Amino acid sequence: MARQRICAREIRHDVVNRRLVVRQNDSTVSSIFPYPALAVFQESRGALTTAFGYFSASRLALTAQGETDAVKGQYVSGGYFDGMGVVPAAGRLLQPQDDNPGDSAVAVLSDRFSRRRFGSPEAAVGQTIRINDKPFSVIGVAPGSFFGAEPGAIPDVYIPLRADAILVTGDKSKYLDDHLYWIEIMGRLQPGVSLDHAQTLLATAFHQYVAGTATDEAQRSDLPVLTLQAGATGLDSLRRQYARPIYLLMVMVGLILLVACSNIASLLLSRAVARRREMAVRLGISPPSLRLLVIRPPSPLSTPPTAEPVDSGRALTSCRRIVAPSCPREAPP
Repeated sequence: MARQRICAREIRHDVVNRRLVVRQNDSTVSSIFPYPALAVFQESRGALTTAFGYFSASRLALTAQGETDAVKGQYVSGGYFDGMGVVPAAGRLLQPQDDNPGDSAVAVLSDRFSRRRFGSPEAAVGQTIRINDKPFSVIGVAPGSFFGAEPGAIPDVYIPLRADAILVTGDKSKYLDDHLYWIEIMGRLQPGVSLDHAQTLLATAFHQYVAGTATDEAQRSDLPVLTLQAGATGLDSLRRQYARPIYLLMVMVGLILLVACSNIASLLLSRAVARRREMAVRLGISPPSLRLLVIRPPSPLSTPPTAEPVDSGRALTSCRRIVAPSCPREAPP
């Protein structure tokens, strides 16, 4: 998975199982590229077999079989499924020719959604659905084992990247804008290409691209630097989304435990202070400890008698045991 960070304009990428993810993060922690940057990686045939882009749509209104659902969607470039190594459960998946401007609107459904709405993946192929009230033809169904590039964000429908212009505003200028960052980019490494070699090739190509898009001296002096990093588990948007809230929750739990421990300690201290008078009275009225001496008889070696202190409680108990049998008992009435 590729992650890029631009803190002082630094970028990182992720690569795993020959799969490269290219993402960009600036100091405000974003993870997107301009659309023209996709061509830079697609043309890097010495490092990548394929490069593809996508971005997610959290809520789309999808109408099928007369019922409308709010679904998760994903806009993907034509090489998305080939780059992921996915084979269709039914029909075919999106290809580069499906992502050309002016082509008919097509869509690929998830296995789960196709079964829920059409009964089976095979029955969904060829059906017409409406997404945001625009007609789309279902050309295929993704396998049930495929969950997309981002763990925790499983799309119900995949549509071509260019379909965004059909569904949203019809504005095509963002596909030409080198300074509008909005898509995630991933790629698959060429067989036998090492990470270091791919780093050299892609970093050079990317540097040339961003240098060409700089419009003033300030941007030229602050160009991003591309590095590669392994990422077989997909993009980590889920971690980025929940990491900060979880850290804050852990801090809050720690503070609550600290306050609870402090309260318990204060209660114990207050209880001890409140009982100081009681304990002083108890010590004042109790008799002093008795110290008894036991005289040992001389030993056969004529050692002089010795005296040693004995605990008063044990001594009194022994005395009772010795004396009691010799005391006269009262006659019963």
